[in-house]
Amino acid sequence: MKKIFAVFAMICVLAAAGCNNGNKDNTSDTTTAAPDTTQAADADPGEGHKVTAIAYEEEAREDTTVEALEYLSQVAPLYKTYLEKRRTVPLTLETTLVNESGTWKNGIYIKDEKNFAQYSIDPSGVKTTVIYKDGFAYQIDDEKRLIYTLELGDERFASTFDSFSLRIIYYDDVFGVDYLNDSQEYKGTEYDHVNIAISEDDVTDHYFDKATGDLVYTVSAGNESHIDKLENAVADDSVFELPADYEKKTFEDLMAELQAQAQAQQSENAGE
Repeated sequence: MKKIFAVFAMICVLAAAGCNNGNKDNTSDTTTAAPDTTQAADADPGEGHKVTAIAYEEEAREDTTVEALEYLSQVAPLYKTYLEKRRTVPLTLETTLVNESGTWKNGIYIKDEKNFAQYSIDPSGVKTTVIYKDGFAYQIDDEKRLIYTLELGDERFASTFDSFSLRIIYYDDVFGVDYLNDSQEYKGTEYDHVNIAISEDDVTDHYFDKATGDLVYTVSAGNESHIDKLENAVADDSVFELPADYEKKTFEDLMAELQAQAQAQQSENAGE
């Protein structure tokens, strides 16, 4: 459920097994399907978002988006307005995430249900991109000049789009939550503020521009996400283009490489 409360929830996209995140996976809440925006995903806003691997799956549930949005319009109208813009396609969403590991730059781009993409730049400047098109997921490693491909098939491709676009929001996920709407100062500026508490240990503060009503910051558990751009357009189609001169490998190759790296790290740690 955190899925809809995260500003950038979908950072692990190709396959949870390959996601090297220090934190819990915001997908597991953001779980349920997967993402939104600054934390993945959705994943946690936190600790290192390595984009690596796969479409989110969940048990079939009745679509209660209409009821969920109506409820949010009563208990957190500013957040509901943000969600409506976030769910509208086409979409460009770019964010900056700051936490104890450093500064991360993230982006989600949705042209339509057949073309969408995301990227993450880690604190060292390494960029990883995942492009979804033609029923495939393509993970691009610019440093190694590689493209890893994974065939999703129609059903998984469609469910991944649903996650990216936050197409479905469940009433049960937004109902059992505490909301506080007030005005608060953050970083020297007065904002309209929405506090959303899923539990005592799972609280997120959202700061909205008083003049425009736009969401500016999301802060949770030592993670600060700033929305750099949120608009219902994609200005540059190049974000969906695959580099023609990169070597192509399969998703299985990527998993084997990650496993080898993990084993090498374990051996190194054992030898210390």
